[in-house]
Amino acid sequence: MHYVIGFGFITCSIFMLSNYYFADQNTRTESYEIIRTSSLASGGKYRIDVRTPTFRINYNGKIKELVFSSEFYEKRNFYNNVELDIRQGLFGFDILENKKLN
Repeated sequence: MHYVIGFGFITCSIFMLSNYYFADQNTRTESYEIIRTSSLASGGKYRIDVRTPTFRINYNGKIKELVFSSEFYEKRNFYNNVELDIRQGLFGFDILENKKLN
């Protein structure tokens, strides 16, 4: 059983690393409208008042949730768009290089 789990982990790691390191070097920037804003508790045991904003976008017909750092929490309702820098992976999976709120 341990052999199957270990082999699966190694196979998955090789697949993901190959997709990332042998990806296309050209990045494209796309802007997506924010559909919904929410937040997560992220302060841990001693800082329960710290919240992390999350933004939902429609990415290629699927709803995706992006998590940003807690410094964007106070102004989360003022943002309308998210700009993503994306490049195409070796196996066709998109690689998110950078994300920016507008």
